[in-house]
Amino acid sequence: PKTPPKETHPGIEPASEGVEGVVPRELVDKLLMDPYGEIAKMRMVPAEGGGMQLARIDPDSVLGLVGVQKNDIIKAVNGVQISNLSDAKNAVNSMMSGTRFDVKVERSGKPLELKYQVK
Repeated sequence: PKTPPKETHPGIEPASEGVEGVVPRELVDKLLMDPYGEIAKMRMVPAEGGGMQLARIDPDSVLGLVGVQKNDIIKAVNGVQISNLSDAKNAVNSMMSGTRFDVKVERSGKPLELKYQVK
């Protein structure tokens, strides 16, 4: 049986509209060491109107654990516009030394900003 994601990565608190999430520094560091391992846990396709739509996302991926959902369109991370996988890697690198990051998504046709604190 699979370990529930919360037990695999304790300390994660998903963000939602108006609620700031928390991501442990160790998890961000792990993501920085192997961004392509994380990207392999999802399938992103270019979205009409810009951004990358999540056609598939593993629930135990970092994005899945922090509250990003299948079919969300990722528009930007930390102000880095996302239009391809290279942009996604640059966005991951932008989290290297920060204590906060934000993800702009479009969910069900509505813009949503997910904000996180790195602890």
